[in-house]
Amino acid sequence: MESYSDYLGDLSSKYRVRANKARKILAKKSFGRNLTSPRSALHCLQLHALYQEVADDSGFNVITLDEHYFAGMKESLGEDFIL
Repeated sequence: MESYSDYLGDLSSKYRVRANKARKILAKKSFGRNLTSPRSALHCLQLHALYQEVADDSGFNVITLDEHYFAGMKESLGEDFIL
């Protein structure tokens, strides 16, 4: 997979529609700044709580992430993971 378009192409129509809808909503509401790995580790519980709130209010089922998921992704991927 080389790009986001490739990723979307691999999804079934149902999930492609949902991904596009989520992307459009996020584009209208995005804000913030990129957290560094140490800051993401400090705020991992708060990040998880925010994620869980969004997941609980979503119109479809999303996976339950470990509370250290975002900090772990930032640690592993560094600047390739924008948080």
